[in-house]
Amino acid sequence: MTKMDVSTGLNRRQFSVLGVAASGVMLAGCDDEKEEPVKKVDGFSAQSREDATPALVAAIKHAVANNLSQIDLPAGELHFWPDAGEEKFLNISNNDSRDFKIAGLLDGISDLTIKGQGTSLVFHGLVVPFSIQNASNIKFENLSIDWEVPFHLEGKVEAVDQVDGRWIEITIPEEFSYRLEDGKLVFVGEDFEQEGLKRILEFDATRKETAYKVWDNGFMARDHSNVRPHIIEEIAPRRLKISVQDAGFKSLPSVGNVVIMQPSNRWAPAFFVEDSKNVTFRNVTIYHAGCMGIIAQTSEDITLDGLNVLPSGDRYVSTCVDATHFVNCSGTISVENGDFSNHIDDAVNVHGIYLRVLEADGANAFKAELAEFQQHGVRPVREGDFISLADAKGVDVYYTSRVKSAVYESRTMVRIELDRDVPAQLADGDVVNILNRQANLVIRGNKIGQNRARGILISTAGTVLVEDNKFHAPGSAIRISGGVDHWYEAGPTSQIMIRKNEFNHCLYGVWGQSIIDIICVDSEESQSETPFHDTVIIKDNLFRTEHGDFITAYRVGTLMFEGNQIIVEPYQKADAQTKTPFDLKAVGKFVLKDNQVEGYNWPIFDQT
Repeated sequence: MTKMDVSTGLNRRQFSVLGVAASGVMLAGCDDEKEEPVKKVDGFSAQSREDATPALVAAIKHAVANNLSQIDLPAGELHFWPDAGEEKFLNISNNDSRDFKIAGLLDGISDLTIKGQGTSLVFHGLVVPFSIQNASNIKFENLSIDWEVPFHLEGKVEAVDQVDGRWIEITIPEEFSYRLEDGKLVFVGEDFEQEGLKRILEFDATRKETAYKVWDNGFMARDHSNVRPHIIEEIAPRRLKISVQDAGFKSLPSVGNVVIMQPSNRWAPAFFVEDSKNVTFRNVTIYHAGCMGIIAQTSEDITLDGLNVLPSGDRYVSTCVDATHFVNCSGTISVENGDFSNHIDDAVNVHGIYLRVLEADGANAFKAELAEFQQHGVRPVREGDFISLADAKGVDVYYTSRVKSAVYESRTMVRIELDRDVPAQLADGDVVNILNRQANLVIRGNKIGQNRARGILISTAGTVLVEDNKFHAPGSAIRISGGVDHWYEAGPTSQIMIRKNEFNHCLYGVWGQSIIDIICVDSEESQSETPFHDTVIIKDNLFRTEHGDFITAYRVGTLMFEGNQIIVEPYQKADAQTKTPFDLKAVGKFVLKDNQVEGYNWPIFDQT
């Protein structure tokens, strides 16, 4: 295989002249005999603000047509606008699905590397940088992704209502764009607008992390309905007064700190991966995205090596939702040597989709639905899959079978035919889990924290290793869960090893019960004590904490806490020490031994 240089549009082995109408970009070159020097392509040189999208689209098509294995991006900064992108409707789990313009559409492509030289890719407007679908052996190396105008707003707190907590005043820097309409906020992008304020969240301006124990101030529900009356006024250029009309802000920000303001829409991930295999991100930095940094679904073997998700410049926010998110993937997901901070949700979330049973449809078939609206259009179950059925209350598995066929009758409903009869106990509301789409997971050598919410979420039955990471998450550093809440994220886990990590003052926020939460989200009517998770081993870790809420566990077969070092020390405020560091319910076997505690005396650690 040969390589192609996007800065020149050249196949380095043999070339023909290829004219591209958009932007006047010309892919040109020389042959082996003349050995002429490579020439730069007009309109795609580094440091130019001209639209590089036509050249990227042409380069991908040229690489495919000529069986090239690599596209080289020039060093420097490249800018991309939506107009010349390829349009496609994307069904993106846990995000908003819609028609998108895509700068780099890799659909049905195999064996291609897009390699930068520390190249900065700057995007403008509602555009998806890269969509990888039905592809294999795709690599991204040595590049970064950012947006010139972010999808959110940030503002410095100038004044607050110290009496009733009903208003704040903030100033908005020039790089953020907005307008007001009838007292409501409209987020303004370069080619789109998003109406309505979802939340206001306070960040500590000194630590550049969510302020201590603050809550989200919510204004709009996930279905875009307004849940809190409010008025926004511009009382001076780029100075806003935000007033609430009820009991006041849930968490009143402090003067001098920074608040972030988010719209409800989840638009424009940096990378979307679907139905693909062997996708690698090496030395890639995502500075911003309108929703998730990397969202991958129904794909196999994904490697993140040196992936950083960080805010650029003076911004407080990197991605507007999770840094990375994996849905019904298989093979191995590897996340190593990364730096994840300031994303407005979790660093890594690996889970499946629980489909909700509607009704039996014949002796060996039933209909099921995608219950969560941001799963609509995703096709998690396929012919040949191996599935389980679990009851709606306790999420206890009572049946497994092979899928003979899966026919999607709409974006929300699928008819599933099995290779044997459905059981008599099948009931509306029971849930389907796809057992063969359960990825192994390695999370090693990463720095995770200063974000909103948790560190990593694990809901996969594959083998899991969490090793040599440094956590400073405001919520639970690790949440192991699954269940039938409104997200319908499956499911039970099997073997999890958590070792040699440093948990540095996690849970300084409100997103979790303990530093490590291991739970089943079953219904309130559930009486089940059957293990939902199998084995979790927490070994040889360092915990620095001011409170001592180490583990909340519910419905776990075997839980081991061994050889850990615990240092109790103040962080920001004197927090009440918990009476017991372990909140356990329906845990089959709990092993506690060889742990060292400095700074506090919990009697339970005197036991083995």
